[in-house]
Amino acid sequence: MKINIKKIASALASAAMFSSTIGFAAAASYPAPFVVSGSPDGAVIVGSSSATAATDWAAAVDISTDLSDRVSSTETTASVSGGDAKTLASGTDLLYLNDDLAENVATITDTDLSTVLADGTFTDDDGTEYDYEQTIVMGTDAPDSSGSGVVFSDSDNDLDDPTILLQLSEDTGTPAYTLTANFNEEVAFNATASEGEEIVLFGKTYTVGTATDGDTLVLLGGASETTVNVGESVTAEVGGTSYEISLAAISTDTDPQASVSINGESKTFTEGQTKKISGVDVYVKTVFRSGDNAGYVIVQLGSDKLTFEDGSAVMVGTDNDDIEGTAVSISGGISAMTKLEINVSASDNDVNHVLEEESFVDPVFGTISLDFVDIKNGPVLEVEEDTGVSDGTRKTLTIEKEGDRELGMGIQVPGLDAVSVPFVYQGELADDDGKTIHIVEGNDLDDEEYFILNSGNYQYLMEMTKVSLSESSGSDVHFKNIITGDTYNNLVDNNNDINETAGTTTTFTLDSQDFTVEAVDSDTVKIYSDDYSTNIAVYPYLGLIDNKDHLVALTDEVIVFNDATASSNKTVELPTGSLAVTFNDVAGGDCQVGLSVTGGSSYTIDANASADEAEDGILVGAVDYVVTANETGADDGDCDAVDVKFALEASQTADGVTEEEDPALLFVEEEDQSESTSDVKNAVLLPTIDDTSHSEATTPVFTGTYDTDSFDDADHTGYVTNFGTYVLKNTKDDDQTLTSLTYSSDQMHAEVFMSEVGASITPGSGGTGGQVSVFKDNEVNSVSGKNLIVVGGSCINTVAAKILDSTVPLCGADFTAKTNAGPGQYIIKVVESPYNSEKIAMLVAGYEAADTVNAKNKVLEGISTDVGENVYPQVSA
Repeated sequence: MKINIKKIASALASAAMFSSTIGFAAAASYPAPFVVSGSPDGAVIVGSSSATAATDWAAAVDISTDLSDRVSSTETTASVSGGDAKTLASGTDLLYLNDDLAENVATITDTDLSTVLADGTFTDDDGTEYDYEQTIVMGTDAPDSSGSGVVFSDSDNDLDDPTILLQLSEDTGTPAYTLTANFNEEVAFNATASEGEEIVLFGKTYTVGTATDGDTLVLLGGASETTVNVGESVTAEVGGTSYEISLAAISTDTDPQASVSINGESKTFTEGQTKKISGVDVYVKTVFRSGDNAGYVIVQLGSDKLTFEDGSAVMVGTDNDDIEGTAVSISGGISAMTKLEINVSASDNDVNHVLEEESFVDPVFGTISLDFVDIKNGPVLEVEEDTGVSDGTRKTLTIEKEGDRELGMGIQVPGLDAVSVPFVYQGELADDDGKTIHIVEGNDLDDEEYFILNSGNYQYLMEMTKVSLSESSGSDVHFKNIITGDTYNNLVDNNNDINETAGTTTTFTLDSQDFTVEAVDSDTVKIYSDDYSTNIAVYPYLGLIDNKDHLVALTDEVIVFNDATASSNKTVELPTGSLAVTFNDVAGGDCQVGLSVTGGSSYTIDANASADEAEDGILVGAVDYVVTANETGADDGDCDAVDVKFALEASQTADGVTEEEDPALLFVEEEDQSESTSDVKNAVLLPTIDDTSHSEATTPVFTGTYDTDSFDDADHTGYVTNFGTYVLKNTKDDDQTLTSLTYSSDQMHAEVFMSEVGASITPGSGGTGGQVSVFKDNEVNSVSGKNLIVVGGSCINTVAAKILDSTVPLCGADFTAKTNAGPGQYIIKVVESPYNSEKIAMLVAGYEAADTVNAKNKVLEGISTDVGENVYPQVSA
């Protein structure tokens, strides 16, 4: 089984280390290919033999630690070029599923977008200056309340299949964002002195139109300008269309009027007017008469005309069409404006979403965009399937069909591909032969039954393969890990400490954890850890990702205390925390069962023999359990025969007491950073049912926030938790519903930016995380797809022997004959991996244990890892 680096390193910290001073001229390409660009693709192999030296283990751990320290666990952020862009994340405060857009960044200023939000000054014709600041205020309403944010959705059926998208509010009362211009003092935009003067708003230049009055502000401009002299004709292009502009004459009136023609159609303009000619908006910015039949006009074709009126949508063009999804708020009115605010939302439900790698461009000014750049650590959905599993970025846990009344569990543990193991048979935790899967520590175990063994950082789903207890000859208790296939036949083998007499015991140690095997009879034993007298594991779990708290537990309604007495007090270790259980005699009353959650609440259940079972809903961590107690002896207030059962609460409702009476999988996530307290570890419950004709999965239950939606194929329903766990319910089989989930090591989050249009944003890279772990040589098949570093000689390491083309151990003279390395020497040999032709294997071995340490030091200095490269032999001193 995989070795925990820190634990072993601590245990071997006193091992002697040597420093090699011998030069080596080969190319120094270590740590590749074991770690490349921060991504791990390697495993360290050490001998499983009891003869393996402690220094071999220490050397293996040193290499493992060195490589693991080179693994990148930090994501790089997106890079921006060609303009400014502001991420809606703030340091480690990221944008998670169901967060509103203002979750981390409430206001965007000119510090963030230096051009479109630049401070400005409006100067009227009298020379009076009015300074103003521009900001973008992000929407604060969560997407589940008609606000804007990251969700899993089909966007009101706009999409055939749901996906992770950026939802936009359609309600201007809860906008996606608000554009704001704050003036330092009141501005009379309807004054004669303001009309015709320029103002720059959100990166575009406008002129205050003469149509501005006490109720409306009219801004004109935004298109390229063309100057046309009297009697002249010029061509201008707008949106790919050419227009012929001519100026026939300018009147001699005090207020000159110009006769402007577009493609032969003429209209008369005064300075500052906007009209539509030949289907295009024409703004005449300047009319200048220099004499008879002399002068010029400055015109803008296709020019923006924006009209702002308090309480209305922004209006555009000469027809004053509403820009749907906008709402204007003017503080002080047009004659004394102090603030202009424009709420922006989606125009309707056909455009109320932004998909990954797409943008929502501001519909008013067109200079700002809301960009959904990337989703990190989330499901990679192709229709309902998460393809992130096939490329290795995500892991899977499934309930699988094995027969009409048989379900399997598909599970991935570190270092292995997914395997299927027994889960449910005819509504019970059992294999298809009816052999029970035990989920309470200390249960009676018979041959071919299953149990889960927790050993510190290691967990094993074990099958009893032999239980034979005898007084006349040594007793045998054998078991194997049904996930990895590893067998444990030598831990309790031909043992004379335990025999068929009930209560006799022996102990064994597995990965630094001590366990006791206790006889029940000749064919039955109990196995429990060394703290069993005070602590009992209920629903013992299996860890799923190195250095993360993802775990899965098999659950069912189980009896934990059977005929308990006042001296039966224990702490129940659950997948989500600890619960102290005490039995208290109450004179003249019921036996009281006390329940105290470590770091949580306390509860009391009155166990009464004359009444039905008493029960209570208990919250441990983020998961709700139901505990029932029943006095099976006399109703005398004495705790002399109390049964206590545990079950999951079926609906995961706080204080609920509806027991999940059928087997279920409990998947517990790593800490949810989107919660107000980041130590919350939410869970997904995958229940099952059996109707005597079929066993099947049912609708998943969640302890935290999640989104759900149906696919176009109505047989599939998807669910995504805030952490990014993706659950799929499949009802395609009319008789057997199945469920599955996929998950990532780190929490899903979105890279979302407000940017200047034209800025280019390149998504950041995801941190790979993980480590390069140590495995025993009898576990090499579990890491055959990786590059291998094999530590130790061929006498005690079978993989080392295989690299040297031997199927038997090579010791002493045989090792020297094969390698030319004798006493005081070591070799480092790089070959094509004998387990995978696309990978390499590097042998790091010395004639003696101390020589292997020196070989390890040479590796850490940096050596070539090209196939065929050898340090062979090398003097060890």
